[in-house]
Amino acid sequence: MVSLLNKEGAEPTLALVNSSRSSMSSQVPEEIKRNVRAVLLSKVGGVPMGMFIKDYKSLVLAQLDYRGLGFQTLQAFFKSIPEIASYCFWPLSVGARKAQGKLPKDYHKKLQASQSSDSEESSFLDMELSALEPDHLGWYSLCCPIQRAPSLDKMELESLFGQAGSEVKTHLTQRWLFVRYKSKEECKKALNIFGEDYGLCVASKQKSTGSVIDEGTKNPQKSDKKPNGCGPKGYRDKGKNSGYMTDADDRKKPPKTESKLNGHSWKGSTQENGNKMSKKEKIASSTSLFVHGISDKEAFMKLIEPYKPVEIKFATYYRGWLGFLEMETAEEAKIVIADLHQKQLGDRYIIVDYDTEKENKKKKDANENITADKESSSSTNKKNIKSPQKPEFPDMPTLVPESSATCNPNYYMDCTVFVGNFPAKTTFVALQEVFSKYHVKDMIIGNTSALEGCTRAYLYLSTINDVIQCVEEMNNYVMGDCSLKVDVPYKNEKMRFVLKNRLQLRMLENHASKPHY
Repeated sequence: MVSLLNKEGAEPTLALVNSSRSSMSSQVPEEIKRNVRAVLLSKVGGVPMGMFIKDYKSLVLAQLDYRGLGFQTLQAFFKSIPEIASYCFWPLSVGARKAQGKLPKDYHKKLQASQSSDSEESSFLDMELSALEPDHLGWYSLCCPIQRAPSLDKMELESLFGQAGSEVKTHLTQRWLFVRYKSKEECKKALNIFGEDYGLCVASKQKSTGSVIDEGTKNPQKSDKKPNGCGPKGYRDKGKNSGYMTDADDRKKPPKTESKLNGHSWKGSTQENGNKMSKKEKIASSTSLFVHGISDKEAFMKLIEPYKPVEIKFATYYRGWLGFLEMETAEEAKIVIADLHQKQLGDRYIIVDYDTEKENKKKKDANENITADKESSSSTNKKNIKSPQKPEFPDMPTLVPESSATCNPNYYMDCTVFVGNFPAKTTFVALQEVFSKYHVKDMIIGNTSALEGCTRAYLYLSTINDVIQCVEEMNNYVMGDCSLKVDVPYKNEKMRFVLKNRLQLRMLENHASKPHY
């Protein structure tokens, strides 16, 4: 049996052992035991806990379903088979040499240095976690670059990161993997376990406006500063304080000033009534709510009546309705979300959340009013330049210049569809004939290449059902020698959510209609 030191905070590792069989392992099949033994033999000195699931799948070509065997965590699974594996901790500086009985010459020196720096690393981690705040649903978010993610399978990720907490959610984007826990203690445990291997760090709520290299190119004086937020450099870099502003940087950074006109902040200001508000606080102060999953309108009206909403609107979609509520105060909106979110109504569960798109529209209208006040207060000697007006639908020209304002439609319109990948020399009339049956109210086309004809288009349809039918039938539709790409604009999150549910229902219906043998 391999003898290992038990060092607090070190990396958990699995090692192959030889001992008598235990009665606890009777529920684990012999085939899985042989597979676990083979994975442990694949590396000298054992396998790190964070890499075992990935190594098991790559070697055995199968998923280790320990939950199906009755174990809640991966640690419990390995503790049930002590005759195969030993769950223990290794100092990170020892590696495989300790398993062979040979210690490096500078082992004790490094061990003493690492023990003396434990308090510094702990304070560094506490400083990072102090900036961690939950979202409006109570989840704390961590992230790591998608290139360093252990897997792209959601079930594998939740199984791996579930070692740090009982409840965990994962979300993948093009650049990042987000991991969410219910408490700060679970986040701290996850950073200790996975921070070094995957570059896990605290997710920042502020979106980056550019890379560090680009900023350094534009202004060399700022090139020595590093971003304070989400990213691989925000946690566990080579420098002790890497990814954080130092006192010298704070002194160099000029204080921010807010320009105001007629008592209003300029566009892009984060101030409201003289106080800065975070994005979470702005959402929490909203009075507009969005309800999805209404199958019985009358039952929903009876359910919402005790809360006395100021305004109720419905929008029909396949097999139900979408609800839009306007409450009197933000406190009443919070009560409605707390009481009715994921509540069963009929044969479905309704989803209640803040209507962020309506708040964005209000903010846009307010910014337009502020801009109008600014223009009216300027000198009358300046020449006013007006943007071109979008013509009516029957008189739409065949081509619209790329720089025209009409090529930037409102992405938040509920019934907007984007169409791309046209064949060469496609005209406005030809495109109108193809989509005529979907009740097109207006169409905007543009050309982004040197070829003749349009290369992209935005269709404004009449109803939500038209949007769903258009995407289902016309996506990958062969037109000439090209396959059209039809989809809802990616910023229209509400419509994409409805469309995703509709397509899932369609797949379930097709599966149920097929004969089963």
